[in-house]
Amino acid sequence: MLGLLDRHEAGARDVAGSSDTTDDSIADAQATDVLPADLQEKLGWVRSFAEPLGSWSKLMDIAAGSRHYVRHQGYHADAAEQLQGELSQHRGDELGNNLIDQVCTFVRERLLGSTEILESLIGTGKKLEGQQSKGGFTKMVLSMAAATVVPTIEHLSTA
Repeated sequence: MLGLLDRHEAGARDVAGSSDTTDDSIADAQATDVLPADLQEKLGWVRSFAEPLGSWSKLMDIAAGSRHYVRHQGYHADAAEQLQGELSQHRGDELGNNLIDQVCTFVRERLLGSTEILESLIGTGKKLEGQQSKGGFTKMVLSMAAATVVPTIEHLSTA
């Protein structure tokens, strides 16, 4: 929307081939030859939200990047640290930094995703099973559970 306002102010009328045209209403506005002054009068208030919209967009990118990482890399012992590196490009403001830290802590402590984690664990179990003789999947269940934690003396002593 901000791009449309900017293009109209600059006198650019043709956005049909623009990559950020995601809504038919933009094309409709262009087809009806909306005057820049009219557009500014009706939608100029959107500019006051430019900064929060930019921040929200960055948060959405962090969330999408986190989900993509877990879905494609799965959960493993180094997942939180690798995810931290993947998301470092989105650092720069307080909200983004906080979200990255919270997501990485969540991955480290409780796991991120829902069925993605189960699918990842099943995949880990199948890999472990493939490395062993044809002893069956049941024997690998404890190995799959062990793959979800960082082994510490505290964890091992309570096990």
